[in-house]
Amino acid sequence: MYRPIPALASVFLFLSPVALAQDKADFIDGTYVLNPEGCAMLRARAVSGVENADTTPWTVSADGISFWEGGCAWSRVEKTGENTWALAASCEDGLDSYSESYVYRRLRAGELEVTLTTEGASEKDRRPHTYLRCEAA
Repeated sequence: MYRPIPALASVFLFLSPVALAQDKADFIDGTYVLNPEGCAMLRARAVSGVENADTTPWTVSADGISFWEGGCAWSRVEKTGENTWALAASCEDGLDSYSESYVYRRLRAGELEVTLTTEGASEKDRRPHTYLRCEAA
């Protein structure tokens, strides 16, 4: 006899915190990178199909943050001002799982200022970074 509830529960036991995070940051209108070199990496990867640490820049999208061997999914997105949002993320890097929090501020079309606000983060890590929208194929 098939028992759907235990079978379904066993599936959820194997889902990571990142897979369970559900929120979407709809104000992020595309893929954003830290610098033009990151965008060039994405474009080259789109042509070559090669994905590795040298072709995978840190990116931000409506679904979360992506980097080589890890990433974060948004678990909470809250608009806090006209051009400002507070975001919580469930992250994985290799075998490590952790949570982070950020403030995102739209500077102008195609530019986002991102500040890590996770409690205990170093002063250096809490400095804002500007991300640029990348139109990679």
